[in-house]
Amino acid sequence: MQGYGRKTFAFETDPNGYARVHHVTGKFADAYYHHDTYEKAVKEVAERFDTSRDVFLIAIDVSSEFINNEGTCGIGGGGWKSFDNERWRRDFGGTAVIPASGVCINPSITAHELGHVFGLEHDFRDDAYLMAYGTQERLSHCAAEWLDAHRFFNNDPTAVNETTTIAMHPSQASDPGTLRLQFELTDTDGLHQAQLIVPAAATDPAQGTKLHSCKSMNGKNQTVTFLTTDATVPSDSEITLQVIDATGNITKQAFSLAVAEDDPGVRASPVLHIAAMEIPTETTLLPNYPNPFNPETWIPYQLSSPGDVTVRIYAVNGRLVRRLPLGHRAAGVYYGRSRAAYWDGKNELGEPVASGVYFYTLTAGDFTATRKMLIRK
Repeated sequence: MQGYGRKTFAFETDPNGYARVHHVTGKFADAYYHHDTYEKAVKEVAERFDTSRDVFLIAIDVSSEFINNEGTCGIGGGGWKSFDNERWRRDFGGTAVIPASGVCINPSITAHELGHVFGLEHDFRDDAYLMAYGTQERLSHCAAEWLDAHRFFNNDPTAVNETTTIAMHPSQASDPGTLRLQFELTDTDGLHQAQLIVPAAATDPAQGTKLHSCKSMNGKNQTVTFLTTDATVPSDSEITLQVIDATGNITKQAFSLAVAEDDPGVRASPVLHIAAMEIPTETTLLPNYPNPFNPETWIPYQLSSPGDVTVRIYAVNGRLVRRLPLGHRAAGVYYGRSRAAYWDGKNELGEPVASGVYFYTLTAGDFTATRKMLIRK
């Protein structure tokens, strides 16, 4: 594993040494699990097991043979808890949900989703990487080094957890289109690796967030620097620094970036203003803009906690017109055009819809809200 040896994790076993499999009977009929499959399956499993402490691979027997009935072969992740409205600490456990039958039964898919449970982000820097939907069962150096410190890949994980302190230094664009982001990190448990997480590009295989790069660390205090460009991190982005310490504890903090031009006669380069991402106190769906519109519109929202977000567009007769899966989003505000949900005024077949009133519904975890909009051609 990239020079870290043949580390792996252990399954729970029965007295005969075989992997223990638990059977959970769903509370509802098959069709109920065709949509929001991950959330529904995890909710029922969590009623019986502690998913915040242990990792669970859930194979759901559903007739669609997909997760969310849209061709998705799996979803994996873990919970986060906020403890000072800025930093978030990841649960030790997590869940990965895959179909129990069909074309999605594939060791690489299962490993990919378990990677998310262990804290690995999508990594599209090389399509051979396992976390890039690559065909090769290969971990990047960043991923292998991350797992080297992870609790489940060590035989005697300690319970020590002094949360990492993350401070972002004032930064300046050193060259046109280039940003130098610098962070000072402190953790008395010892630092292991820092990862810069950025928004995925429209051309990436999946939306949401992705790994930009990582930095190896040691000791209890260190300053790390990431060099980015407008092509990899737009200047109005939300970025996240994610850190794993030497005992496998994971902490993250989000930051919003804004660039303001100074007087060109005083300073040649723009100043980069950094602010900690303010976490909203409640999840809210906001009015779309423009409205009325033709043919495209943006749907802003805010999240008080991280979660998987989906927007659905409905006609006045209740027929589903379009489903917009936004992926897993961090807590924060999604207002501007680079962050809000986007609808191009087309249905699932790519056909422009007719003029008239439509409804849009945002689902984020247990939160659901609906608003009205108007296409006028």
